Amino acid sequence: MTNKRRLFSLVSILLALTVTAAACGSASTNDATTGIPSDEPTKIRFLKSNRWDAGTGGAFFSAVEEGYFDEEGIDVEPQVALGAATGIAALISGSAEIGQSTPDAFLNGVGQGADLVAVWQWIGPEVFGLLANGDAGISSIADLEGKTIGIISRGSATLFSTKVQLAQAGLTEDDVEIVALGCCSAQYTELLSGNVDAVGTWDGQHLTIQQTAANDGEQAWLDQTEVFWNLDYLGDIFVTTRSFFEENEAAVVGFARGMQRGQQFELDNPQAALEHVSKHVEGVDPSSADDLAQLELRAASWNMGGGFDYPGIEKALGVYYDTKLTSVHPGALDLSRLFIQEVPDQVAAG
Repeated sequence: MTNKRRLFSLVSILLALTVTAAACGSASTNDATTGIPSDEPTKIRFLKSNRWDAGTGGAFFSAVEEGYFDEEGIDVEPQVALGAATGIAALISGSAEIGQSTPDAFLNGVGQGADLVAVWQWIGPEVFGLLANGDAGISSIADLEGKTIGIISRGSATLFSTKVQLAQAGLTEDDVEIVALGCCSAQYTELLSGNVDAVGTWDGQHLTIQQTAANDGEQAWLDQTEVFWNLDYLGDIFVTTRSFFEENEAAVVGFARGMQRGQQFELDNPQAALEHVSKHVEGVDPSSADDLAQLELRAASWNMGGGFDYPGIEKALGVYYDTKLTSVHPGALDLSRLFIQEVPDQVAAG
């Protein structure tokens, strides 16, 4: 996507979020009339860039149910959008205070003039990849030339990661047909039916596809699929605006600490965490072995300390730049100013 098209997409998302921003208002720690600090909890609208599932929900809603956010003096309201770029747009429009995103979507927002900071590395690398039908003659990424690839949306990491993998195989988006499927059952049904030859996916969704195929008696079909994990695409981060961070640093640290405690609870008490998330997310069943497996998969992927691997980020951003996923050369960036290590450091210090 050219910079003009990428900017147009971001503006379109912003317009769609304007009504939400006006309706929700904004967070503040001061009394609106006196400017005196208030004892009221700081409101943080957290925008997740995809639907809640047992794994991600297990950590977040455990933090809610166990009172970890309350103990930090913050009132967290979960919101859901579709795609990593949407989280960035929500922050810019003022309809969220903290958003889940990916480093490439974050950098593109920064490149378009948004004053944003990343405050927490939520998930480690090697989470995204391409799942392909072997029956379509696909045994490598290069074999996708001329094939159809399904993604969630054009604002989703399923597209961004796919573009990186295509470029590393000497292909571009013009060499394939990319179609938006939405999320998330269509990944399975469209791949099974042969309407798409591959899908951009992630580890938790790949597990869902495996579980669904096995439950549907489609094991033979499942056995001929192959997943190609993206080793150079970074996992999700938490992002906020620089102004919100500077005015509410304690609340941002408290949010990260609450999430970390929720993640630890999920690791230590997977069944209880599943029961917590089932109270908030429709379709999650506390008695389901499949949902428990989803939860345990995600629990194992948390970056528990939230810290940033600057050499790893610089390497990945170089790949993004070379593949035209981002337009800003990493050598021109002050990574320590954009990826704020002081939040993980404060969480670690207690």
